[in-house]
Amino acid sequence: MNVKETLASYKIPKRSVSDLCDIHSSELSAYLRRRENVSAAKALRIEQAVADIKFVLDTYDQARAEINGPSLSLNLRDTDALKKLIDFCKSNSETLTLPATALTEESAANLFSFLGKP
Repeated sequence: MNVKETLASYKIPKRSVSDLCDIHSSELSAYLRRRENVSAAKALRIEQAVADIKFVLDTYDQARAEINGPSLSLNLRDTDALKKLIDFCKSNSETLTLPATALTEESAANLFSFLGKP
């Protein structure tokens, strides 16, 4: 799945991606239309940000399923919270690895606790 498809499939706000990448939204739009108009460094930042958000969303869904948690959506427009959540998921990636290992109930509960969810 390419970046454009991932944004659409996961309903990731483009503004959040541009904020995470520290680029103008016009640069993200240019990347989505014609990749050659954006520097390789910015393209890499865009791809990494989208991959990070996808990882967070997949991890959240798996955690919710593992502990039969509530079906709540994450606020992807709050980029400060999203950065913290990405950092949390990356720093706990050994216990949050997808899809090779199922989350334990404890690691799923830790993710929900970090999010402030019951």
